[in-house]
Amino acid sequence: MRFLSEYDEDTPEIPEDDFTRVQNNVPYTISAIENGEKIEKIQLQELKYFLKIDTTYDTDFIIKLINMIPLRPSLTIPIVKYISDCRGLLDWLNSENDTHLVDFVLWETYKKEELSEWSKFWIFKLLISNKDVLGGAIDIDIEKEVEEILSSKNNTIFKIVCFYYQAIQNREIDINQVKQSIDNSKTDIEKSLYSFFLLNAFQKSRVPFIKNIIEKLLNNNSHEINLIGSYLFKNKPKIKIDDVEGEFSGYLLKKHKKVKRTSNKIKTISDKQNYFMIRSENLIPVESPTTILGVSRVRKNKCAVDLNFPEIVKWDKVLLKLKDGLQDVEIWYDNKHIRTVDYVELGFSATKKEHKPDMKWHFLCILSILQNEDIRQATPNNLMSMLAKYSNRSTKIGTVHQTKKILSNKLRELFGTSNNPFTANKKYYEPIFKILPESLMRQKELWKQGGKLNENIDYGNSEEYLS
Repeated sequence: MRFLSEYDEDTPEIPEDDFTRVQNNVPYTISAIENGEKIEKIQLQELKYFLKIDTTYDTDFIIKLINMIPLRPSLTIPIVKYISDCRGLLDWLNSENDTHLVDFVLWETYKKEELSEWSKFWIFKLLISNKDVLGGAIDIDIEKEVEEILSSKNNTIFKIVCFYYQAIQNREIDINQVKQSIDNSKTDIEKSLYSFFLLNAFQKSRVPFIKNIIEKLLNNNSHEINLIGSYLFKNKPKIKIDDVEGEFSGYLLKKHKKVKRTSNKIKTISDKQNYFMIRSENLIPVESPTTILGVSRVRKNKCAVDLNFPEIVKWDKVLLKLKDGLQDVEIWYDNKHIRTVDYVELGFSATKKEHKPDMKWHFLCILSILQNEDIRQATPNNLMSMLAKYSNRSTKIGTVHQTKKILSNKLRELFGTSNNPFTANKKYYEPIFKILPESLMRQKELWKQGGKLNENIDYGNSEEYLS
């Protein structure tokens, strides 16, 4: 004899007399639980097995099971799954009265104060997961409970079920309630679960508002939130977002850096440029003009430094210390010194001959000062004027944004990671890594003297003082 179950593969074949024995023992087990008698472990195992494979679905038996949940909370999930299968059969048989009776008993059990939160959740989930729960004797109570849960400021797993209920009932979801739930979430997984319901809540929202929310999700550092952001973006074709900074969302949406495609044309021998060296009356073929002089020019990489780290770089463990004169920088990782290099080695020079610092280096130097004082001042407008002073040339807002983007890509290249070194803050540029300005700028006590040196402080051992 073999039994089929919706929850698992076909059960192992068992002798019919063994199943009959289990089936006959179930009423005694239920009666013992109702009377508060001691139950052996084997009896609970047999009951769970029976609930897993039985398909008789007697209404009186189901009501007994529901009333047993407060007595044996560990049986909540097997009972709820059994009742879920039963309701499917009742719906198929159009047994409306039996369905409403089962729902009513479930609701009465749900309202019991002694019922555990875990058992309440499973019963509530079962009730509102069925579209036909409305129209019965408890539809008003269900609606009231859903509204109270969604209006509450406290985040619980029940809120997710309530949003799901509104979605399957084709109800309008209040986007403010969804946003409040996201803001009150403590983990990224919890935020991603609530963000899923933004798709339904977007129905009456304007395109700029939707774009702003989706962009924040796509640019977040969390993979879970990136996943939901990508789902929403794919379901809103009118939303156009080209610059995706989130690592996982960029991978999902294939929004990587644009790479210039080379021509697919296959060069033939006649297409190849031929070079010849003239000697007397003969033409001697050579690969290129440089080979005539015995020179083979190797293209130098702009970045001449190779940084080695013990793990995939996490930006919150990175510390950069600018040395006096703003020429060199100490690179620290996880409180360990990695290397001291100058801006030329890092590839932050603007010209090949004079090796003047470029805009990326100026941007980094400015960030070191602002992070030491107040990083909230690192707004595009403030940086525009500061970059102009550092570089001695006029600067526009677009230049600031472009410089930040180039710097971000350069840092990823140097540190060998695809993670964004900056937070997704849209008001000001906030690096995840720590960067210290030159030693004199780190001593905040200096500025308390009106910009003059405090002679009462010994600055002889500046490194010790600044640590």
